[in-house]
Amino acid sequence: MKSFVLGVLAGLTAVVLGLVVPFSAAQASTLSWSAPLTVSAQSVRGSSVTTSPAGLATAIWDVAYGGVFSSTSLHGGAWSAPEQIVDSGSATGVVSNGDGLVVALWASLQDASVWSVASDNGSPWTTAVQIRSPGGNGYVHFSVGADGTFVASWFEGVNNTQVIVTRTSRDGITWSSPLSLDLGVDSANNYFSVGAGDASSLTICYLKETGGHDVIEAVSSRPDGTWSSPTRLSAPGEAPTGISLAMGSRGRGICTWVNISGQTSQIKASVVRRGLWLAAVSLTSSGSNFGPTPVVDGKGRALVAWIHGSGLQSRTSEDGAHWAAVKSVPRETSGPSGMSIAIDANETAVMTYYNGNDYSGWATIAVDGGSWGAPVMLDPRDVGGVVVDADGLFTTVYLSVDENYSPLRLLARTLNDPTRPASLPNTGVDQPRLLGLSIFALLAFIGGAVLVTASRRRDAKNTPQAKS
Repeated sequence: MKSFVLGVLAGLTAVVLGLVVPFSAAQASTLSWSAPLTVSAQSVRGSSVTTSPAGLATAIWDVAYGGVFSSTSLHGGAWSAPEQIVDSGSATGVVSNGDGLVVALWASLQDASVWSVASDNGSPWTTAVQIRSPGGNGYVHFSVGADGTFVASWFEGVNNTQVIVTRTSRDGITWSSPLSLDLGVDSANNYFSVGAGDASSLTICYLKETGGHDVIEAVSSRPDGTWSSPTRLSAPGEAPTGISLAMGSRGRGICTWVNISGQTSQIKASVVRRGLWLAAVSLTSSGSNFGPTPVVDGKGRALVAWIHGSGLQSRTSEDGAHWAAVKSVPRETSGPSGMSIAIDANETAVMTYYNGNDYSGWATIAVDGGSWGAPVMLDPRDVGGVVVDADGLFTTVYLSVDENYSPLRLLARTLNDPTRPASLPNTGVDQPRLLGLSIFALLAFIGGAVLVTASRRRDAKNTPQAKS
């Protein structure tokens, strides 16, 4: 009889697991973000944030007439007291590599020179080194490659020509000699994007004016310090603009742009694999589309999000030649802009953006190329970039403004339990975990059934009728 009871209990446990787990998972219907934490109470102008694989988030920002500051937070905890890096400057950007080395750039307000400092997993900042001479102009692109190489690049005018200058560093202190790409005398458009892949290989996508027409080309750096022959990405007769490039590991990257044709504008994309660019594809078919934001995850899959009319859309691709169907973000705002996307190792994607009407900040989430979940407001009047660490902790740092849209302070929020996103249909846990629980429940049910059957047979043999 005891075996019979144990068998029944095991079977009932299996049924409960099979029913309660999916039911409970289905209740996770909204994104949950931590309460805002203050990074800086000063009147901040520009900011940038990065996070290391170990979960150390670093933010830098500049204050009017107050210089450039930094602060850190470990695993979503309280932010450290602001540390002044320089007493006069404009924060350009901050990035970290896979070893936890953080490098920050800023520009001098006096002569436009650009400087860098480095911090190894939270250590004090190094002495600043100059990487761009005084008198420079234009925005400085700053990123880090899959192999940990830091890349800074900018435009310079040399003898009436447009030149893209790029410098790289492995430690944020020693930088390579400038590597220049001459776009020719006809080029007058400062549109370009630079990314680093494996083995310190650089890729540049740029807009070049040729014979009165704009074209998009791409080049890659060679080991000998020269550039490859350009590859034309845009098609003849197109009117391209708005370039953006994202590079990932294993030599994969994607260049996106907008092609304007009459009253419509298309999002175009071309994927590079090991130095070979695939034919460009149109990700949209109609309407007004602009602001493409590409990202490449750790497995080499490309995701591109863009503004479609007054909403947001996206598509993903495993190989760059075949693209999944368009996914739309549920409409909670109109006139979205300023998208930022981060993808963790489990291919959970978080996108932040702001509403162009009132500048409120929003966030949405998607899992493994699935649908975007219902957006959640992060702040009534602003939003910032989003980053993710190796443990899947998403962090966003943003300016909080008053009713007159004057910057007041710098805030940060982290995503609570990102393994339970609203966008995962009918579940609130990740699919591998749910599958494991389902298999366990099935095995437990089978085991319970076997015990029940054995118990009944044993009891039947022990009855007086069976003995006679």
